[in-house]
Formats: sequence, C-alpha cells, structure tokens
Amino acid sequence: MSPRWRLFTVLALCAALPVTAQELDLGLDLSEPSTPPEFKPSLAVLGVTTPSQDELVRVRAEKVQATLLQAAQDGEPFSKLVDPAEAQNGLEPEADAMLRCEQADCLKAAAEKLGVQRVAVGRLLVDGGEARLQLWGYDVGTGAVHRAEATSQEQALKRQLGGFAGMPVRTQAQRDADFLPRVQAAVQSLAEKLSTPLGTLSVQSYEPDVVVTSRGKRLGQGSFSVKLPAGSYALRAEGRTVFPWEGEVTVEPLKTAEVAPELKAKALPKIAAVEVVEAPKPPGPRPLYQRPGLYVALAGAALVGAGAYFGMRVADVESRAVAGRQGTVYGVTRAEVVAAGQDALLANVLYGVGGAGLAAGTLWMVLAPGVQEALGSGGGVTVGVGGSF
Repeated sequence: MSPRWRLFTVLALCAALPVTAQELDLGLDLSEPSTPPEFKPSLAVLGVTTPSQDELVRVRAEKVQATLLQAAQDGEPFSKLVDPAEAQNGLEPEADAMLRCEQADCLKAAAEKLGVQRVAVGRLLVDGGEARLQLWGYDVGTGAVHRAEATSQEQALKRQLGGFAGMPVRTQAQRDADFLPRVQAAVQSLAEKLSTPLGTLSVQSYEPDVVVTSRGKRLGQGSFSVKLPAGSYALRAEGRTVFPWEGEVTVEPLKTAEVAPELKAKALPKIAAVEVVEAPKPPGPRPLYQRPGLYVALAGAALVGAGAYFGMRVADVESRAVAGRQGTVYGVTRAEVVAAGQDALLANVLYGVGGAGLAAGTLWMVLAPGVQEALGSGGGVTVGVGGSF
C-alpha cells in the first residue's frame, strides 16, 4: 500500500471514530458539554411585527416569529421561555410600545416586568419588493442590546442585472426560499448571543445581618451564593453595625466570582456607668435613753408621787379628825380641814395627769419606738386614771 493510500485510510478512520464509538456504546462522550440547568438564562420573545398592512407580509412575519421561537427551543439553551402571547399579556398596557422599543432602558423594564434575564424582539420591513428583517435582544447582565439583520437581496440582484431589464421573474415561493436561510442565520446569531450561560456570585461576610444589593435589587444577606447573568456589577453592602461598603465585581459565564466585603465596624455607643447605691438600712431600735417615752413616763411617775404626797397629808388629817370625833376634843383645826380639802383636790389632779403621762410614756417607749411618727400622723393613745379622796 502506497503512503498516500495509508494517509487516506487513517483520515477515514479518524472521521468515522466518533460515530463508531457512539454506535458501539464504548463510553466515550464526544459531544459538546451541555450547560447545567441552574446556569441557563431565561428569555422572553416579545414578538416579530411588521408595519405593513399586506396580509402576505404579515404571514411572513408570523413565520419569522415561529423560526425565532424554534431557535430558542432547540437544545434547550434557556431555563424559561416566555412566548409572545404570554409576554403581551404580562406587558399590558405598554405591550405595543415595548414591541417598538429598541433602547436598553425600555427593554430592561420589559425584562423586569416579565421576570426574565433576556428579551428578544423582531421587525419585518418590505420596501420595493425587498424584505428586511431586524432582530434585537437585550441582556440584563451586560446591559447590551445585541442586533442581527437579514435581507432578501432583491435590490442587490436588480443592481447586479442593471435594473429590471433581463431580470427573471421570481415567484413569492422562490423569494421565500431564498430569504429563509438568511433569516435562520440571523435568528441563530441572536439566539447564540442571548443564550450566554449565567455565572455565580459568592459573597463571604462575617456579619450575618449585612445586606448586599446591586442595581437597586437585593442579592442576599450575610454569606450567600446567587446565579447572575454574566456582566459587571456594582455591589453595596450595608448593616446595622458596620459602615456601608461598595465594590465592583465581574461575573463570567459558568464561573464563580468570590467577593469578601471589607467591612468596618461602627463605634459602639457609650453606655453611661450605672452607680449602684445601697438603700439605707432601716434604723435599729433606739436606746432607752433616746426614747422620748422614757421621759414622759418619768414625768408621769413624778406627778403620781406628788399626788401620793398630798394624798398622805389628806389621810393624816382625816385620821386625826376621826379620832377626835370619838373623843370630846377635836384633833384638827378648821384651817387644817380646809387645807386638807385643797390637798385632796390637788392629789386627784396629780394622780390623773401623772397616771396618764406614765401610761402614755410607757407605751411609747416599750411598744412602738416609732410611735412619735404615728402620733404625728393622727394616731394616739388615750389612757385615763381616776381616783378620789
């Protein structure tokens, strides 16, 4: 076998190897790796419209829309696909305005309202028999508007043939058959741009209450991971005990971008020292000599003693008067009798006042050391002692 034939044999075997391996189930996976479901973006096809009132052009626009939807479904590159009917219902009453929008701001608003990460729109124009398809799509991650276009090349063919002279007559079916491959190429180009996989943002924070936001939306709290469309993000971390932190991060498709915010703790508020003051201990019982009741009782006893003295004088006069009545001679004089009456009255007064003072002082001293305050607030004790001679 010549060297040339050997080379052809090797090339043929190499070309047939993938098919042979799959047919024989040799365990060789030679296909392109598929995107994991959690990294697939979501897409909303708003529709393909045309300003033309020609029914034929409208039918062609519907065919282009069906081609765009089929391209979005082939290989399942999107985790969620919102068809034009569902998108129109979700965008009311701004649905018509959204179909005409080509700027990033209004396309972003449509994506946010529908809860998707990518938006696709199309428009079919017909001018002088030439069809032109305009496609554009918005990527929430990058904020970019991707575009694709296809034309039927009717005008170019006329210019090439020098006008209409000698130009063969082409049916609509022939024109569509020539235009379709260009439409499919434009649709496939836009679908590939919009099907870029998501990436992962991983935030590591030592403060569990720190909230991280981007573009006015909350991404997570504390340490967390979240899937995001590939692109650049301005992050802001805020917490009750730390100062706000801001930073930039770039998320790449199928990769993890790790961020550790440099958080600075706020100064803790000063807490005023609390002085503990012990409650004053209740005073113990006063000594006897500090109790006013003792002296009241003593004064009462002195008055009782004085009353006893005058009472003894009255008793002496009385005994002498009785002895005198038994005899013939009186033992007392009239002056002593008059004095004895006065002494008896004085003795009764002293007995009464002294007995009351003695009783009150004794109660004040023995029963209630704080009776002075009680008496001052309206309380009191009344003791009566009486007697007669």
